[in-house]
Amino acid sequence: MIDNDHILKWFGLLVLCWFGAIAHYIKYLSETKEKFAAIDFIARLLCSAFAGVITHYFCAAINLNDAMTAGLIGLSGYMGAESMQLISNIVKSYFARK
Repeated sequence: MIDNDHILKWFGLLVLCWFGAIAHYIKYLSETKEKFAAIDFIARLLCSAFAGVITHYFCAAINLNDAMTAGLIGLSGYMGAESMQLISNIVKSYFARK
């Protein structure tokens, strides 16, 4: 059976990623004064969504509670590629100590 809570969590994750991508793209357009490009928007959307998904699995691996996980997913979706670089630096420093 499919659990409704599980579906709701994934839907929430996708919505947060979507809002993060839109916010980042609006900020990007306001800073650069470029014209709208659909392929650029789609690329940034996918990057933000991927950052949110990676953050979700990272939070699940370290057993964070749902509220903290949701907050971090929202932030990483907003940050896009920068959040993936931040997570990469954290993982590298973790393994460098061991």
